[in-house]
Amino acid sequence: MALSISKKYLAVCERAEKAVCCVFDMATLKRRKILTSTDYNSKEFVSVNFAPHSEKSMLVTLTAEPDIRVIIWTWDKAKCFTQQQVGGVSGHMSVTQCSFHHQDSSTVLVTGNSTYKFYKISENNILKPTHTSILKKESHISSNYTCHTWTPDGKLLVCTDQGDIMLLEMNGDYKMTIADSPGDGFYIECISTYSKGFIVAGDNGRMIIYEKAEDPKIQYTRSIALPQAEKIDKGEHQELLASIMSSRIRCMALSSTDDCIIFTTENNQIMKVNVNLERPSDESKYEYVVTPFHSRSISGMDICIKKNLIATCSIDKTVRIWNNSTPPTLEICELFNDEAYSVAFHPSGFHLIVGFTDRVRMMNVFSKGLKPYNTIAIKACREIRFSNGGQLFACAS
Repeated sequence: MALSISKKYLAVCERAEKAVCCVFDMATLKRRKILTSTDYNSKEFVSVNFAPHSEKSMLVTLTAEPDIRVIIWTWDKAKCFTQQQVGGVSGHMSVTQCSFHHQDSSTVLVTGNSTYKFYKISENNILKPTHTSILKKESHISSNYTCHTWTPDGKLLVCTDQGDIMLLEMNGDYKMTIADSPGDGFYIECISTYSKGFIVAGDNGRMIIYEKAEDPKIQYTRSIALPQAEKIDKGEHQELLASIMSSRIRCMALSSTDDCIIFTTENNQIMKVNVNLERPSDESKYEYVVTPFHSRSISGMDICIKKNLIATCSIDKTVRIWNNSTPPTLEICELFNDEAYSVAFHPSGFHLIVGFTDRVRMMNVFSKGLKPYNTIAIKACREIRFSNGGQLFACAS
């Protein structure tokens, strides 16, 4: 997804037989245009970006393998303006991000693994590469460019899978590597700028805030790293919050007032952290935006007839009970050794039956957890249902 700078338009990419991008009007929430073409064979776009000074008419998309192409659309007419196949420099080439130059809508940057390409729209509307690699960078710096962003003054920041942050000139020429880069193999998944610097995030649920330095030889200095281990909330569902620290942050967005960062993680959680970027503090804590979600696909669900409760199970090996209030809340989360395939709620709300890989387990529901009291040797039970009165249940595998 991509939101235009004015926040008037939202581009949403969908996986299909041919990759699709839909543009929505944020004022009416109505779909304005559908962008797709027969000119490519990819089933999905990996990146999308609006032209900063032409957001009402232009956006760029980047298709995934096997047919990697950078495509500029005149989206208000739902037409492809120009496109170019992205050639690789090695067999393991892949792409992760595309964007327009912040001050020149005729220039597009594409980065990825062994991929760094500056494209310029020529007079005959053909995309021509002006840079195909980062020249003069130190040889030890990885060529797996994971993400990039443009600074307010027009310069470029490019990050790598080994934790290096490079600062490049407006025309794409290498300038320097930020001295306080995370390094140590820290995979930087995403980067975002703010008024006084930028924020990077990646492995182990970590994000690092940088500020502009007064010394031009340094450019940026590290302000604070989040979260501090001792500052992790030890409240309810602490084992789930702790799992965030073993997951990679996938993407993040900063609020317009620069006081809250919303981010998503590799294990499918939506989190937030309140920050004061004017005076960063290690007191900031990670919190769930809504509630802890399953980290993998949900395999079973049932509703309690007499109580406002919902039970779900997942191949993430957890069984959860939710209170269907407004907003919904997670009441119980139990982790097991096996994947759960099906679940049934007794009409009274006091009992659960769950189908696991090797057996079916009958459990009592308590205020703080689930306690198994009987098992049945039925393997991979995919469906369980109680009778209306709750005195009988049926299993299917």
